[in-house]
Amino acid sequence: MELDAAQAEEIRLATSDGDKSITTHTTTIHDADGNVVARATQDVYVRQLRPGLDVGAARS
Repeated sequence: MELDAAQAEEIRLATSDGDKSITTHTTTIHDADGNVVARATQDVYVRQLRPGLDVGAARS
């Protein structure tokens, strides 16, 4: 899944005041012959980091 610049900016604006953004993205998966073999849906949760949060410490 890829977000284009407009989608990324929309998420930035939605989270600029500290709110979270949950967007749903759907894609169609095709086989080598072009036949639809699956549809995938992904929810993307985004929020800005809180000031002072040490991201590295959370991952270790």
